[in-house]
Amino acid sequence: MAKQCELCGKNHATDMLFGVNMCKSCSDHSHKAIIGDLDELRYFLSPGAFPNPTAQAQEKLIKHFAKKYDKLTSGHDLEKLDAQGKADAEKRIEENKKRIEEEKERNKKLREDRLNSLRFRGYEGYYEYKTVVINDNSDGGVWADTISSTLNNLALDGWRLVSSYTNELGHNSKPGSVLSAGTNATIDEHIFILERFIKL
Repeated sequence: MAKQCELCGKNHATDMLFGVNMCKSCSDHSHKAIIGDLDELRYFLSPGAFPNPTAQAQEKLIKHFAKKYDKLTSGHDLEKLDAQGKADAEKRIEENKKRIEEEKERNKKLREDRLNSLRFRGYEGYYEYKTVVINDNSDGGVWADTISSTLNNLALDGWRLVSSYTNELGHNSKPGSVLSAGTNATIDEHIFILERFIKL
């Protein structure tokens, strides 16, 4: 089951920092805060930024960044610190961009080598796969039209469904039923695995 971000709780986690699962957006904020970007440190101290973080996220990140902010701003020139923090963040972003581009080039070359190997061995083509995730609506109902439309649109691009399964994400209590007892709808995540044949 895909883990939710422990900071914002809104998105699926794609990264981990200090043992805390987080989405890409929160990961980007965290990495900038680590290198002392005061704008990012202030963001972590803003009450509305992360209204319901997990206890682990609160302890290992938010409290850590609060201490870091206090340490950096105690008796120092804030303007100078801000400029240095931004410069460090920009440098890190540029380094990450360069690393990502280099990784893309390596992957591109590796892919071409593998395709050439298939051609050399006489293969006509290969299969590629795609994963599609569709969540239930807020009352636990299935978006049947959305699922059909998504699969049919993908079919026009040559994709076909080969497997599907469901993860239970949790429960959603809603008021308003008889005697105000409320309802407790199970919210599921439906995962569809598709494949298509690519000719060489």
